[in-house]
Amino acid sequence: MSAIKKYLLLASVVVIMAGAVLVQGPIPQDPRYHVFADKRTLLGVPNGMNLLSSVLFVLAGGWGIAVLQQRRKAGERKRADLQYLLFFSGVLLSGMGSMYYHLEPANSSLVWDRLPMSIAFTALFSSVVSECIDARAGDALLFPLLTLGIFSVLFWAWTEQTGSGDLRPYILVQFLPLVLIPLILILYRPPRDYAAAIWGLAVLYLISKGFEVADRQVYALTGAVSGHTIKHVLAAAGTGLIAAMLDRREGRRETA
Repeated sequence: MSAIKKYLLLASVVVIMAGAVLVQGPIPQDPRYHVFADKRTLLGVPNGMNLLSSVLFVLAGGWGIAVLQQRRKAGERKRADLQYLLFFSGVLLSGMGSMYYHLEPANSSLVWDRLPMSIAFTALFSSVVSECIDARAGDALLFPLLTLGIFSVLFWAWTEQTGSGDLRPYILVQFLPLVLIPLILILYRPPRDYAAAIWGLAVLYLISKGFEVADRQVYALTGAVSGHTIKHVLAAAGTGLIAAMLDRREGRRETA
């Protein structure tokens, strides 16, 4: 397939998905989202399992930042390092935002979870474009996508305050990359180790969303852990795959 046809295919997916979401009309936040199955207090912490498992995002994001810092010290900074830095920083901050949110789940606290998540989503997508298609294109997309991601959360928060909440822009920011990234991996065939890490992240994140939806059912089945807690574990593990991939790259550079 020619380069132009690939670009047209990706653009068509964006237009179709955006159209399908936008024609739905405003989508408010379901208040039942804030009612989690596992409300146990652990170590004096309310909603303990959901809050404490959010620490995994902080650890995974911190690991990725440490790998990038090691690369900087070695004088081996790459063009995509800023994208990865923003991705890992977004994950780390989303862990902190998630802990804050789970102290008292509500729309007002959820904003501080979703803002850094939007940064992580858009920065990761930019890095995929840089790695698989063209580094200059990834650079050019980074800040417009970051702006769009942040706007999507602020727009949702503002519309909730006006009584007509609308999640549509945020839905696109979260789920468009889940469709586009696998398509890019198929069309452009990046190196095997890189593809394995990104595929792993995508699969783990999709599975984690399934556990999030099945929060109550999982908790009723296990009696010990809820679907939302497992979501945190799997999504953080996906971030760990990216950090591990970059760490292996650094290791190969040092032994070369």
